[in-house]
Amino acid sequence: MTGKPEQKSGMSEKRDDMPAVDECTEGGHRLLLERAPDIIAAFRDNGVLYVNGMIEQLTGYAPEELQNVPPLRFVHPDDRLATHEYCMLRNRGEEAPAGCSFRVLSKEGGEVWVHMKAAVAEWEGVPATLAVLRDMTHQVRLETQLVQSQKLEALGTLAEGIAHDFNNLLMGIQGYASLALMGRDASPVVAEKIKKIQELVRNGVSLTAQLLGFSGTACYDVLPIDLNELAAGTSLMVERFNREITIHRDLWRDLRIVMADRGQLEQVLMNLLINAGQAMPGGGDLFIETANVDFSDDDERIPFLGIVPGPYVRLSITDTGIGMDESVVRRIFDPFFTTRDGGGGTGLGLSSAYGIVRAHGGAIDVTSRPGQGSRFDVYLPASEQAERKEETSSPHRGEETNRATILVVDDEEVVLEVNRELLESCGYRVIAASSGREALEIYSSSSEEIDLVLLDLIMPGMSGAETYRGLKEIESEVRVILLSGFSIEGGAMELLKEGCRAFVQKPFVLENLEKKIEEVLGENKQA
Repeated sequence: MTGKPEQKSGMSEKRDDMPAVDECTEGGHRLLLERAPDIIAAFRDNGVLYVNGMIEQLTGYAPEELQNVPPLRFVHPDDRLATHEYCMLRNRGEEAPAGCSFRVLSKEGGEVWVHMKAAVAEWEGVPATLAVLRDMTHQVRLETQLVQSQKLEALGTLAEGIAHDFNNLLMGIQGYASLALMGRDASPVVAEKIKKIQELVRNGVSLTAQLLGFSGTACYDVLPIDLNELAAGTSLMVERFNREITIHRDLWRDLRIVMADRGQLEQVLMNLLINAGQAMPGGGDLFIETANVDFSDDDERIPFLGIVPGPYVRLSITDTGIGMDESVVRRIFDPFFTTRDGGGGTGLGLSSAYGIVRAHGGAIDVTSRPGQGSRFDVYLPASEQAERKEETSSPHRGEETNRATILVVDDEEVVLEVNRELLESCGYRVIAASSGREALEIYSSSSEEIDLVLLDLIMPGMSGAETYRGLKEIESEVRVILLSGFSIEGGAMELLKEGCRAFVQKPFVLENLEKKIEEVLGENKQA
């Protein structure tokens, strides 16, 4: 919404049809004006003639403070031209829009969105503008939040696709680096350089993990979490490294448990704390609070936050830093957006925090003003589960699993070849298929000799999901490990429910894949 007028609505009212404003301000009429739920005002270009008491409730200005002051002084600079043009059209009796929306500046420097409808009236025998201004701040905020959510959802889809392709690329680099290290002819100097390459791959994996975090599809290990304990521990670590910041903790005694991935929540908290610290370059105070909150069905905050009614836990982080203006707040969760100069960070910290919280069914709300610090409120659904699940022991590894025959299915030639070489280096017999249809043909004729299938999830033509269901039609107990540059939420979770044995995200370290293979084959030996 901008300061531009709305759609046209015909000619404005004739001046001789309008009553004089001063005739309507006596007795009961004045009471009606003062009790009206909207701002009612009469003004000319050179000053406000009358305004009711609602102006003080919305802007902090008492009516007498506005008397004889030019009204455009209280309109946001970016909206003054359109607002002035609207009033001039009305005053001249020309065709004018039905109304005009703009921002009014409050006494404390804030902004209040209003929608104004105006007509021409007489004040002490001289034409003036009679206007009704309705508070639209809440509606505008909801509309802005909806647009922001839609934009971030679209960006999340884009980020997930980029992360998938990038992970496939890293898989090839990681795989061939591992093969090079395993070669006997690698000198110590060459081996050291190869390890540097692997280190760079790990850095790339970290970057794609943040992209997947922003998209809300990162891989989660969900367990009961005490947010008080997490907040206290993480903030203590930050406090040790930044002595210029004083951290104040106000943690709710009987805080509810949340079901979440501990590592992901630590990342959210760390990103928020680092952001708060950077907003206070000269030091300052940082306040961490937790609380139990409940959202009822009719709570007006629900559509704004984009959550469902129910019990939640709120984590609030408030700093006394430089604050942000409205334009920065609107973009604060955009990926790669940063207010720092000279490459200070990737610009993914807050965007990944946003994605992680949304993926957990929660929301982040931000309030900030220049020079007055910022406050981030994180809302996470509370859980009735109070006890941490007992960790199950890892499956027994089968003996001689390195003699197994594995069908590897991947449409990326480089990934297919490097996976084949890696598995053969571990002693497995490998059959390669570059498509889902080829995999079904091979498995249909050789299912008795194939012990395990490594299946890429995203493939053109026949997808990984379609391939898996085709394999199950051939052999209902087929053993399949899913591989993907996407996270486990990118379609893998549904297939795991259907019977897939495990999921491995690309790029993987050979030792981790080998362990997962042995676990899956070991399960069958135990059975």
